[in-house]
Amino acid sequence: MNKSFWVFIWERIKHNGVSISLIGIIYAILTYNFDSNKSIRLGIVIPLGIILIILLIVFVDAAYESFKKNRNILPRVICVKPYLKDNKEYNLFLLTPSNLFSNGIWVSIYYYSDEYEQLIAVGNVLNIQDDNKIQVLLINTLKGQEETVEKIVHNNKLYLDKTKIKPNIPYSMFYFMLQGGQNE
Repeated sequence: MNKSFWVFIWERIKHNGVSISLIGIIYAILTYNFDSNKSIRLGIVIPLGIILIILLIVFVDAAYESFKKNRNILPRVICVKPYLKDNKEYNLFLLTPSNLFSNGIWVSIYYYSDEYEQLIAVGNVLNIQDDNKIQVLLINTLKGQEETVEKIVHNNKLYLDKTKIKPNIPYSMFYFMLQGGQNE
């Protein structure tokens, strides 16, 4: 579950809640009875400075945790299974959850090899399950990539681990699909 920045702040304050609350009450009492025309003693400035530094650390820590936890990372391919649609057999990829995907979007399927990602196929998000896992239907394999795709759809772990599915398709593929083209 993704948490908002303020949830992280609240969690950090809860862990240090008693000390921060006590310091806040003391600060409120001091400032309420303080005359604005008088100078402030160093004995008050130092504790207040420490309080502000603690609060700054809490906010920075919460911001960092929020950033780490809420990054949108591409999903991993869990497995591939055959899927029958309109009397034609397709391959259905099951992916780990990701907020980057939604039902019906076109996706591009890449294979990572020798430090490069290579586009091998395009697909379509068929469904996002109740457990947030994503089902992607393989629609079109690029020419020359049939062998790689074949190893992926046979759940070869080495190939599955190097497969990346991204929530977009290159314009050239989009144009090709609009023209009704089929890969030869």
